[in-house]
Amino acid sequence: LISYDEEKPETEEEFVCELDNGSTVPIEGTNDQLLELRSLLNEGMLISAQSTVEAEPIGGGSIGDMDAQIAEGIAGNIAVALPPGSVRLNNSGNVARRRKLANTNRYEGTKKTLIVRVTDSHGKSVSNNAAYLSDKFFGTYGDRVTTKSGFEACSFGKFKMSYDYGNEVNLNLLSAPGVLDIKINIGLNQSTQENIASAMQQAAKKKLGVELPDSFHHVVFVVEGCYNVETDCSFAAYAYVNHWFSVFFGNDNYKYPAVVMHELGHNLNLAHSGGLDRQTYTDHTGLMGNPLWEDDVGRMCFNPVKNFQIAKSGQSWYDDKYIVNFITGTVGGTSWAGKLIGVAEYDNNPSNHPIVLKIETGAGADWFIGFNRATGINSDNAQASNAVTITSVNDGDGFGYSQSSLKGTLYQGRRVTIQNWRKTGLDLILKVHEINTSASPGYANIEITFGPQVAPNPTLKPTPKPTHSPSRKPTAKPITRSPSNNPTDNPTPPPTLQPTKAPTTDQPTRSPSHSPSSIPSASPSKDPTPSPSKIPTPSPTVAETNSIPSTMATTNPTSPQTPHPTNNPKVPPTKQPSNPPTQPPTRKPTVRPTARPTARPTTQPTSQPTNEPTVLPTKQPIIPPTQLTTQPPTVNAIMVFDSGTQGGTSWHGSLIGAADSNNNNPSNRPTAVQLIAGGHIDWLITFDNFHVAITKLKYGQSFPKGTLTQGKRATITNWR
Repeated sequence: LISYDEEKPETEEEFVCELDNGSTVPIEGTNDQLLELRSLLNEGMLISAQSTVEAEPIGGGSIGDMDAQIAEGIAGNIAVALPPGSVRLNNSGNVARRRKLANTNRYEGTKKTLIVRVTDSHGKSVSNNAAYLSDKFFGTYGDRVTTKSGFEACSFGKFKMSYDYGNEVNLNLLSAPGVLDIKINIGLNQSTQENIASAMQQAAKKKLGVELPDSFHHVVFVVEGCYNVETDCSFAAYAYVNHWFSVFFGNDNYKYPAVVMHELGHNLNLAHSGGLDRQTYTDHTGLMGNPLWEDDVGRMCFNPVKNFQIAKSGQSWYDDKYIVNFITGTVGGTSWAGKLIGVAEYDNNPSNHPIVLKIETGAGADWFIGFNRATGINSDNAQASNAVTITSVNDGDGFGYSQSSLKGTLYQGRRVTIQNWRKTGLDLILKVHEINTSASPGYANIEITFGPQVAPNPTLKPTPKPTHSPSRKPTAKPITRSPSNNPTDNPTPPPTLQPTKAPTTDQPTRSPSHSPSSIPSASPSKDPTPSPSKIPTPSPTVAETNSIPSTMATTNPTSPQTPHPTNNPKVPPTKQPSNPPTQPPTRKPTVRPTARPTARPTTQPTSQPTNEPTVLPTKQPIIPPTQLTTQPPTVNAIMVFDSGTQGGTSWHGSLIGAADSNNNNPSNRPTAVQLIAGGHIDWLITFDNFHVAITKLKYGQSFPKGTLTQGKRATITNWR
């Protein structure tokens, strides 16, 4: 059992303020303000390296004064403080300044990466030289398990780390390919991390003659150790989110490819992933849980949440056609079934199976299902190898930076129940029917059901319209069970122009005749005449005659009934079937043909007319259309309401259901109201004859947000 209502795990991000010269200083605030900053970050409202917040230097002065002090190497304990109250966030400023990853395709292309080996004022530096660092990061001298090889494998060659800087860097300044040696004028064991970061950037700027990051996409600083100066320095490395800056401490941590990919993952706007123990990064099914701490072990990629985020970023490692959304709704009766493959075999997928199944919750905290295939580029996976994994995200629908959490893992034949899904009181059940690692690609065959499954799954497409031509063959049995007691007194009126569902002749005529023939034919034909005879016989003959038919009808109907239907009827057929035979003969044809063909010939005619006959008789009747649509409902008339951003605007009116829009809408009322929210986001208000539905449209996808009945209201806070 998994609880849908489980609280989201807390995150551990720390925040700094980046000044105009690229240096960073701490941001100080109350515990509530820091929690608010973390919440805004995980919701996607605060964008690292782009958003600005209102803050003031501690001790007075201006931000410009802080820039000057840092540039002169006298940073001291400079910091900024948040003013009292809620965080004042601004996303409308100039975000292009030096934000490399914010303004380029962060996931694809050649990424110029600089490794900086740092020596402090006391001569402290990592023991290995620049050539060793070049080999560990880039494989310059033959190392086969590196940060470069890991990113190229997981991206299928789309993310390429490089030390080919062209003419933008004087290569004589480098100690080895891709590695720069610098010396800072402060001691590691005497300085805060903020001061060390500023000193490293200033030393690199002085040696290269450019302000970082300049042409570099990633800059990695490697220092001898981390010391407890005004902080608990128990971490192996850190990196700025959606940025170019990262730092690794000690003689070993930079050697581990998976650890470096984890930190550069933060540069790529990826958040941590917590495990079943609800700790910050103990999800060892992907690199953002930081599972691998070895030199030559690093063949591992990311979990389904991060793969979704990467795929949805635009041009990226994975085509988003391999991402599938399952919208459960809130009333039950919905399901999804199919095969998933692992990201490790993304390039071997001829059947186009998904690599991620996203289950929509109607809020930002969606759930993600994946198959953790442990092979090839993911062969060093550390947890739940070749199992189905269940992961959720804190907020933001998975599109941006947000903490993810491993919720469960399943092997073949197992199932899990997520209780009270979407707080409906109904359960969501995930079953793993089969896991096949012998196939190529390997796959997991799963099924997800929400609530009681009382009806069959909806068809993928509606049944096609019937054709406009009659069926090619007659029915197997005559329509009436036995001949009528007496013939009709007069010939039937001219037949109708529309053909019956199944004509009684072997081959249908192109169009029915409009009047009966003047006299009966001299001898019976093999096929019935195209129109009824002028004077029918009083009762049917016992058997077909071989000579000229009699001019007088026999006195009584023949008996017994023939054991099998004749190939060709003897009385010219009417163009419309009769109703069940009456005791006295009828004088008029039936009012309407039947509504649709029966599954097999009936002994009595149906009571409703058909719409149009099919080309060939179907073996089974047409499947009734499903009650639920498989895609968001289409609308015929959408009212667009642009609220603007100043307030004071409104729209009111009546909505009708889409089903009534064509046949019962004399006032031309709209079937939906589209609320313009700006950017790639709109909202849609619809009515389905039971309640008003509120749906969020984001990047071409729909996310149900709520429903309203009479007298109820909803408030969308902080609109636009």
